[in-house]
Amino acid sequence: MKKSITQLLWINIAIASFAVSASEISDKFSPYDANSNIEILYDDLDAVLKSSVLAVGHSTRATAKDFKASIGTRMKVRVNKLTALEGNRFFYEQFQDDDNQKLLEDIQQSLESVPSEVSLSKLNRDEQLAYWLNLYNLTVLIELIDMYPIKKIEDEFEDDETIFSKKILNVEGMSLSLNDIENEILFKNYDANPVIIYGMYQGNVGGPNIRKSAFTSNNVYDNLKSNASDFINSNRGTYSEGKSTFRVSSLYERKEMYFPEFQSDLTAHLSKYIHGTMSNYLKAGPTLKPNINDWKITDLYKSQKSRGMSTAANSAALMDSIGRTSGGAGMPGTGSPNLGLAAEVFADRGVTYGRFSPEQIEILQKVDQLRLENAGEVTITDIKSEDTETQTEEN
Repeated sequence: MKKSITQLLWINIAIASFAVSASEISDKFSPYDANSNIEILYDDLDAVLKSSVLAVGHSTRATAKDFKASIGTRMKVRVNKLTALEGNRFFYEQFQDDDNQKLLEDIQQSLESVPSEVSLSKLNRDEQLAYWLNLYNLTVLIELIDMYPIKKIEDEFEDDETIFSKKILNVEGMSLSLNDIENEILFKNYDANPVIIYGMYQGNVGGPNIRKSAFTSNNVYDNLKSNASDFINSNRGTYSEGKSTFRVSSLYERKEMYFPEFQSDLTAHLSKYIHGTMSNYLKAGPTLKPNINDWKITDLYKSQKSRGMSTAANSAALMDSIGRTSGGAGMPGTGSPNLGLAAEVFADRGVTYGRFSPEQIEILQKVDQLRLENAGEVTITDIKSEDTETQTEEN
């Protein structure tokens, strides 16, 4: 069916509007200060991740056994045997509690408000990268918690209206989606560096790991490379049993903009991190086939009910593996994560400059004072701390 001239006109207007919007996002968040030493604090997010993420360790490339139905039932749990034993897990079950869910939302709002304290343009590139990845991952968690208990999230990667495409964030007065953060900020500001994809948690077992700590400017690239190595050297990332075809995660197909010449660029990228037997298969120059998938949400047990099995899907086994915590929300014997610590950390934050150290606050306040006195813009890097000034005078 042919479209009318009017329909085509409106389609072109819509495309142009989207392009302008995308350009505005890129332009707004591209400036940075290479000399800035301002650091954002993430101790509240750290507390949540440390208490709520179960790290499974490096992949052994073992495959899961074919689970049998237990006595008294004909039902059994279906799993992806290739990847079922891999990938860090998040304690989604605990966040069905309204107070715990609100804790995450409060942290998210606090991160969104960072630019009201210090413009992102005053930060260096590494600091900006850590900020965007933390905001991205926290938002994915919040959106999936809102949908939980959901077993598989495949639709969120295929439908037009997904948690990744919705304009659900507001940073410096601009509405953003998760796709905006990736495509218009991270992809463009970091030279399409494929290591970035391993820092964006997708919520499924077949995606990059959620880490037990927040990204910071000091650890961001080390942690991205660690995630890349973990993923590539796991069954979730690469797998081959022969020489002609080399299976890789469908993640790489969804992120193909990072690999313009898909076969050669992805092969070169994988070669930087892969080791062991799979490295030998890759060196043989096989065709890469992006067909490894595991859409199961990275929860602990609720989406996959125990049927009497003593496996990683068994709730009791998982509760033992995450460990018992004490204090706050995690009293001994409860099996709940210690979210009380995160709540206390968040509550202790001041309204003004809440995510910056006392030393940085002093500098920021001096900057504000100079700005008022001079009625002009003064960059943070123009101001030295008193300690730095004293050392300079002594030298």
